[in-house]
Amino acid sequence: MSEPAGDLRMTAAEFLKWDDGTGTRYELIHGRVVAMAPPFEPHGRIALNAGIQIDQRLRDRPACSALVEGGIWLSDDHFYVADVVATCAPPSRDGYVASPFLIVEVISASNEKEELATKAQAYIQLLSVQEIWFIDSRKRWVQQWRRSGETSWVVTLPLTGAATFDSPTLGGESLMLDQLYRNTGL
Repeated sequence: MSEPAGDLRMTAAEFLKWDDGTGTRYELIHGRVVAMAPPFEPHGRIALNAGIQIDQRLRDRPACSALVEGGIWLSDDHFYVADVVATCAPPSRDGYVASPFLIVEVISASNEKEELATKAQAYIQLLSVQEIWFIDSRKRWVQQWRRSGETSWVVTLPLTGAATFDSPTLGGESLMLDQLYRNTGL
């Protein structure tokens, strides 16, 4: 579960310059600095697998890539760190990913409500975002959100087992849950 770092408050611009010197990962939520729990093994493995699968499908688009733990500047008082982010924008030295088009969030017991409710609603406000994947780290369960026009989204029923799904942002290529859950024991 994310915990506030005391009652430390700042803007996103201040947050990007701030360093507490501990190596702890943080997000900025409503202007408050919130520590992120370290990911457990399945969580990290799923994020890595998703990043690899996305990057492989972007091989014919050299300007595009997937980044693990990509920072997303949402507003002056919100800055999230997504598990995987895909973009075609030039690499940034500013500490965040410009123009993300695909965001992947891995769900665990400690972040389920935040990921599916709060972050989903924030991400769909970014016009560059065309697709979001929510991947559960406790069981085979994936939900795909796809933009359908400027203000509409299509949300799939949860995909389970050995299901596959197509990714419009990755050229319509199919992804198998087996690829996302590789070496997780799930």
